[in-house]
Amino acid sequence: MKFVGSLLLLVLLAPVVRAAPIPVVTSFSILKNLVEEVGGDAVTVKSLIPAGADPHGFHPRPSDVLEIKKARLVFLSGWGLEPWAAQLWKSSKSTATLVEVSDGLKPLAAESGLDPAHLHGHDHDHDHHQHGPNDPHYWHDPARVRQVVAKIAAKLAEVEPTRTAEFNARAEKLNARILEIETATRTALAGLRLKDRVALSPHDGFKYMGDAFGVRFVSVMGVSTNEDLSAERLAGLQKMLKAGRIQVAFFERGHHERALRTALSQSQIPTETLDGDSLGEQTKTYVELLRSNTEKLVRAFAAAASSKVTP
Repeated sequence: MKFVGSLLLLVLLAPVVRAAPIPVVTSFSILKNLVEEVGGDAVTVKSLIPAGADPHGFHPRPSDVLEIKKARLVFLSGWGLEPWAAQLWKSSKSTATLVEVSDGLKPLAAESGLDPAHLHGHDHDHDHHQHGPNDPHYWHDPARVRQVVAKIAAKLAEVEPTRTAEFNARAEKLNARILEIETATRTALAGLRLKDRVALSPHDGFKYMGDAFGVRFVSVMGVSTNEDLSAERLAGLQKMLKAGRIQVAFFERGHHERALRTALSQSQIPTETLDGDSLGEQTKTYVELLRSNTEKLVRAFAAAASSKVTP
């Protein structure tokens, strides 16, 4: 009997042997952070596009083929953000599970920025050309991101079923933090006396934020930051500013910030600087990025609501 008791004690005291972390590859830093938040110590995550880099200008390296080949899960954003992904996947001959997290989300159409027709006296109701493909910047809408978080948890559980409860718990905790920020932002904006909310952004990367919080974003350029900030687009911007149609303006770190500041130098509208397509030194996690951007959104429109500039 003593032997059985001792054996049972040894079993209870024995360290729990965990499986090796799941090797995961993501396309860019925001997706990497979401996977790390949900996966915890059950994952090791490599982002092909490093934090601080622009996804729109990324070119894969030979070493990226090896990273994908070693992975068990590969998370891509989808909707055209990674035009290089198909060839990279083919070259890797990977046996990993490939997941495009935008699958199943409701897309918004990509647009091409300020309509040059406005420079020629045409009276259009909209300031953008419909571009055809889906806008890939879903991560600026917290509701869509909560769907992505749930998908990440489900895919990790398929690879490591014994930790399903852990993945789900971490996903629920993350989504609760995201929802808290979303709710606070809605409440703050609802308290502002503004008939309309119209904001300027450098490239068409914040439309999902607008969809989430009732803001119409007018972009100088289309969905890609690689587009040129032409004289024609700047002229269109000046025309809209003179018409008083823009209430606030948002710069984006590293994307034509100096040129846009110069263009807006004579305007009195409130301005802020947002983080767009990557994590970085100022916002190292998705939650930090969401909180920072939404606080600036509220602050800019609060300033607009209290000024005489607002239409």
